[in-house]
Amino acid sequence: MVPKISICLPTLNARRFLEERIDSIFAQTVNDWELIVCDSYSDDGTWEYLQPFDGDPRVRLYQVPREGLYAGWNECLKRVQGEYVHIATADDTGDKMLLETLLSGFKDSPGAMVSACECVVIDADGREIGKGPTIYDKIIKSRMNGDRFATAGWYEFALMALCGVTWGSFSRLMFKRELFDLAGQFPVTYGISGDWAWALRASVHGGAVHVPGRLATWRVHEGQASATWSLDGYRTYHRIFVDFVQRNEALLRQQWNLDSKAMRRLSDAAWRRYENGTGWFLYQLRKSPIEFVMKGKFIWELDRRLFFRRVLKGCRVRKGTIVTPESAELFLGALGEN
Repeated sequence: MVPKISICLPTLNARRFLEERIDSIFAQTVNDWELIVCDSYSDDGTWEYLQPFDGDPRVRLYQVPREGLYAGWNECLKRVQGEYVHIATADDTGDKMLLETLLSGFKDSPGAMVSACECVVIDADGREIGKGPTIYDKIIKSRMNGDRFATAGWYEFALMALCGVTWGSFSRLMFKRELFDLAGQFPVTYGISGDWAWALRASVHGGAVHVPGRLATWRVHEGQASATWSLDGYRTYHRIFVDFVQRNEALLRQQWNLDSKAMRRLSDAAWRRYENGTGWFLYQLRKSPIEFVMKGKFIWELDRRLFFRRVLKGCRVRKGTIVTPESAELFLGALGEN
């Protein structure tokens, strides 16, 4: 019998967190699922730890080539059978009500392609970190009023332009399987920004429903992929967004009826976010002159206009470039008028 939910668990040297992750999957109040584990030849005992689960008919174990983070995700996606897909990142975890709650979102909003809840940021030892919600989460929560809030695809797309990281951890999400048929697999050429590039694609094919509850975790630790985030990450975000808009302008016009003015606003928002991010990054480096000079050289090679604007002006962030929930709402309202 085909399961309702396919849970994808890509792994690479995640043995430290794997027991907690798998326990959270088996504790789910929804039992109609399959678990697809694709291990990229871990050398920390991960594969050996997984062997006892091979006897469970709901679990399928595979060893796949070690070709990068999102290549591992794609290996899982090739094997899904369920109507819905949940990506259970190996170092994160979830409340026992996670799958049931995300699934209920689709019942209330059948047109949505993504169901999302809030997530809690934790450290390597599972302690909650005092990080406040992102701008994206603040905007969504202000619209929920304790209940569900469904968004159109263009709304999610615009928030990605404004906020960059929106969904954050994919452990907070559930997708309709058909979305991967429409948006394709995760791109592997953008490094750790591949999930964001895919999210842009996905937004064209449908909106999301946001359900209340902090039911998933996003673990921050030294070994995670996003720990390698650097100055070039902002440049990659901007390049992904601009390339996507240019390549899909006709589709975006057709789907959302956005005119040239609205498209320009979105591209400008992505550029301001890039400037803001790099400005703050360099500001933090002023305490280390040697590293500051090295990063200044890097900025010069990337974008000379940005170099003069940020480095030679003391790395001050231009007034008005920082996104707030209020400015985002005004921006979204202006877009909605098009």
